[in-house]
Amino acid sequence: MTLASVVIPHFERPELLRETLDSVCAQTTSNWEVIVVDDGSSADVYSRIKALSSEKIQIIQRQDGLKGPSRCRNLGIQAAKGDYILFLDSDDLLAPHCIETRLHKAQQFHQNDLWAFPVELFREHPGDMKQSWNDMQKGTFKDPLSRFLVSDSPWCVSSPIWRRESLQALNGFNEAVMYGDDADLHIR
Repeated sequence: MTLASVVIPHFERPELLRETLDSVCAQTTSNWEVIVVDDGSSADVYSRIKALSSEKIQIIQRQDGLKGPSRCRNLGIQAAKGDYILFLDSDDLLAPHCIETRLHKAQQFHQNDLWAFPVELFREHPGDMKQSWNDMQKGTFKDPLSRFLVSDSPWCVSSPIWRRESLQALNGFNEAVMYGDDADLHIR
């Protein structure tokens, strides 16, 4: 069974995290695990999110290193058991078919290291904006590297699913980068 690890950094947003986890639990495949890495939330909030742990949802707390999503994502990569990893923020939602579709494409095009997918933006609920994160084909520069280099990221942190060993070979996220850490990783 091919497993996808969903890594979610979290800080002080338990209600949003619950919605994010609900969207993962509603997937059309059961081939997933979740690793939530808390970035030093208050004791009360950490206790509340710790209660969300289950056989498929692991909650861990960052104890060392720099504060921020990059450190949390790297800890998630270290804890991941899946062959593939996808990253969510604690306010992201997955469409029910997301993991199944991504795993299928990863297996279909198994020679790649990552596979990027469109991401839909929303304000209150999915579909209310009818707008994608970014058009992966727009602009003067059609190749992703050129677009990342001019700060026109064709995709965001939650767009790709990664081969775990490829992330490990890149040494994960640069923990010194607080904003644009995903673009830094995607450029590398």
